[in-house]
Amino acid sequence: MMVMEMKIGIALSGGVDSAVAAARLIRQGNDVIGYHMIVLEGNPLANAAVDDAKAVADHLGIELKIVDLREEFRRILYYFATSYMSGETPNPCVVCNDSIKFGLLLEQMFSFGAEKIATGHYARLVSLDEKLFLARALDGAKDQSYFLSRIAKHKLHDILFPLGEMTKEEVRQEASGIDLPVHSKKDSQEICFIPDGDYRSFLKSRGIDGK
Repeated sequence: MMVMEMKIGIALSGGVDSAVAAARLIRQGNDVIGYHMIVLEGNPLANAAVDDAKAVADHLGIELKIVDLREEFRRILYYFATSYMSGETPNPCVVCNDSIKFGLLLEQMFSFGAEKIATGHYARLVSLDEKLFLARALDGAKDQSYFLSRIAKHKLHDILFPLGEMTKEEVRQEASGIDLPVHSKKDSQEICFIPDGDYRSFLKSRGIDGK
């Protein structure tokens, strides 16, 4: 059982999942601070996400800190481009979760005094023989445990997944019930830096011929 009244940093993406996760933590009596990562330059969708994260924080009455990780995120972009052009199948979300979200962002949260960090990912943490393991979410259709699989085990004790036992439908209903400003926002289906799925245009924009 989670200890109440902890200082928790939550990654607020500007989407409905992280917003509901934050609301649930607040309702449990925790001191919650939102953190929003900026990882892309000159991207209209990224700018809109900042506005949505601010709207959520204002609605919930919590502080929002903006963390600029654009320079560090270039490593993810380089990894994607070079892997793709080498005929591999890159998975930038897995690498980003490990090194950026649960790496650099986690460090930022702890530097501001967070005792735990939380996200809106659909995954669970289960204890077995006094050891903590990452497990699939209750909602198999939304499960994201695979994308979190590279997170070091010693970090799991510092992480919370408030949505692990919820279905997406329940999350939507809860968001609507508390009138979150993003309750009807569509889910992101593509890689964050290629929202339209046009890999070739992305590669060309980086001076790489995607043919």
